[in-house]
Amino acid sequence: MLAAARSHLSRGVWDLLLEGPDDRRLDFLEGLASSDIASFCHYSSFLVAEVESTPAAALCGYDADKDGTAALTLAVASVAAKIGWRDAERDAAAARVAPFFTCAPEEPPHTWIIENVATSPEHRGRGLARSLLQAILGLGRERGYRKAQIAVFIGNDPALRAYLQAGFAFADEKRHPEFQAALGCPGITRLLRDL
Repeated sequence: MLAAARSHLSRGVWDLLLEGPDDRRLDFLEGLASSDIASFCHYSSFLVAEVESTPAAALCGYDADKDGTAALTLAVASVAAKIGWRDAERDAAAARVAPFFTCAPEEPPHTWIIENVATSPEHRGRGLARSLLQAILGLGRERGYRKAQIAVFIGNDPALRAYLQAGFAFADEKRHPEFQAALGCPGITRLLRDL
């Protein structure tokens, strides 16, 4: 989740939310993945490709109505409470992450959303993410969804090409100077495809 959130950038949404070393971020993400509150960051949403029994690529698919941003907000609050965040820490984290939400893609109802796509650098170019993407699209189709959505940071041209080749088409993009200042990227492109 940390690598996916950073994409081709040096910082992502988790870097905004959580100050300090990556170990702190990874512990927090582990809490989200195993939380009692399911969200698109919960382990049950993910498909993982392994190479020689080592995780090499992953992504998740989810229903925005059930496991989207609203569910993630509850899960984040739960994990923050478990690790003892006080009101001041929660408020500071919310202020740091606010620029991300200036460009966060909408989550249309009844849409299968793909998120958290990442491949470890040493395993890129093997088609792992492409295989996972086809599998997660198939899972969405099996669950009765007719549309799928994926988003990409503007400037991540390899990912954009891969998603276009997988049948996605441009839906819209959001740009904002606060997003640019916080992450070093102008915004996010949203893509859709039929299932």
